[in-house]
Amino acid sequence: MIKERITEIENQWLKSVYDYNCAQFQQCWLPSHDNTHHFRVWTFIKGILEQLDREGEKFSKEKIFRLLIAAFFHDIGLTHTLDKSHGRISREMCEHFFKEKKLPVWDGHEEMLDAIEFHDDKDYTAKKGSDFENPGSIYNLLTVSDDLDAFGALGIYRYIEIYTLRKIPVEELAPRILDNLKNRYVHFINKYGFSEELVQMHEKSYNIAVDFFSLLIINNNSDYQTEVKNIVILLINGLVKNKIYYEEFVDLLDFTGQSKVFQHFFKQFRTEVETSRNNRELTLKSL
Repeated sequence: MIKERITEIENQWLKSVYDYNCAQFQQCWLPSHDNTHHFRVWTFIKGILEQLDREGEKFSKEKIFRLLIAAFFHDIGLTHTLDKSHGRISREMCEHFFKEKKLPVWDGHEEMLDAIEFHDDKDYTAKKGSDFENPGSIYNLLTVSDDLDAFGALGIYRYIEIYTLRKIPVEELAPRILDNLKNRYVHFINKYGFSEELVQMHEKSYNIAVDFFSLLIINNNSDYQTEVKNIVILLINGLVKNKIYYEEFVDLLDFTGQSKVFQHFFKQFRTEVETSRNNRELTLKSL
């Protein structure tokens, strides 16, 4: 039943909301947080919804619609600012979208707007209340799904891109990112640790990101550590500073003569990017 409701909402709203996203990000190079990120967050939300449905929690079509909107608007304020105030701007842009499109405002509208505004508080202290405790709340479904996209090889790139654009020195990246990753994972476990299926599904991706950045703060000067540092430099100098989209980059990857560390990371990176792209294209094609 939940899949049918999701499909109905997607058939009605996904294309117009996604097209609006694409138009906003056309003027802003930010692949780590653009429409492709929003689409992955929506995909994670759907996965958690299906799991919660199996646990007995039910979701109306109206709430699924609000979740879709939250997924595709939470980072849209980054087209105007890269700092943490983007959540407030995202909220304002969402409100404008509703007025412009004359969309219905159902019960739970403020809950959706609050989730958008406060989603980037990774200390999880800004938004409290009953919806903060409820695993099925828009706030928790949005924030955890946003967190899940910070894991894995693609999450590694996303961190490096946004932290570089925020002018954080390269030597400060790893400790800051590891703290942020830990907070995200604890939040995920606090809200959905009861689901062994969800934990097993995402724990490996979390460990990929943690293991990668942990290597950068261990001063052992090993060849492996040097290779990891070289990957960071390549991502910064090759993609971020040249404003190359990672979906274009993976299509040009050549592993000839590259080290095992390089091949291992970028094969994982390419797999994640291609999986994300294929899912997005298949979903949009089905509408």
